[in-house]
Amino acid sequence: MQGRHVHENVQCTLGISSRQVYKQLMKDGYLGMLVDAGVRILEIACGPCCAIGQVPPTNGIAVRTSNRNFRGRAGSPNANIYLVSPETAGATAIMGTFATAEEEAQGMLEAKIKQLEGAIANAKIVDTSTIDTSKVTILTKVTITNVATKKTVTYQIVGEKEADLKAGKISASSPIGKGLLGKAKGDIAEVQAPTGIIKFKVEDITI
Repeated sequence: MQGRHVHENVQCTLGISSRQVYKQLMKDGYLGMLVDAGVRILEIACGPCCAIGQVPPTNGIAVRTSNRNFRGRAGSPNANIYLVSPETAGATAIMGTFATAEEEAQGMLEAKIKQLEGAIANAKIVDTSTIDTSKVTILTKVTITNVATKKTVTYQIVGEKEADLKAGKISASSPIGKGLLGKAKGDIAEVQAPTGIIKFKVEDITI
């Protein structure tokens, strides 16, 4: 469920078996992940274990991971209820139709491929020899010094998707990137930080 969301036509609920499991899910970060994905967390109770609650509409469809399986067990004698694995339940909630975890993963892969195809279609080849280094722009490398701490670092200004702080690449839309864009060698860039304004002096601009 991480990074995904429950389909708009699906209601997804989760019954947690005990306080111990609840606390472990919260400690490991899974609880927040599930809430962000649109999963409704039920109170810890015996209902979900014996298939009580969350009554589907007449002739409605529900998938459940409970081990109870008899007509009317969910409160509706005409509902279509299917027992599935937790993996299939999660995939079905995301896809909005019956799906296995493998099918959901395939759908996610196809979506990523389409996203990459769109990025390639919109990509432009830039001749670095034509980039103006008289001021900070996209793809330039800028060496800056923190006026207060005297610490000097070098960053390359890149697009948001190419940003990698460990590699010294920062997004043009980041606070530092925004503050540096358009600045020339010797200029002072002011960057808004949670602790206040930080001033950086532009030492050098290269490719």
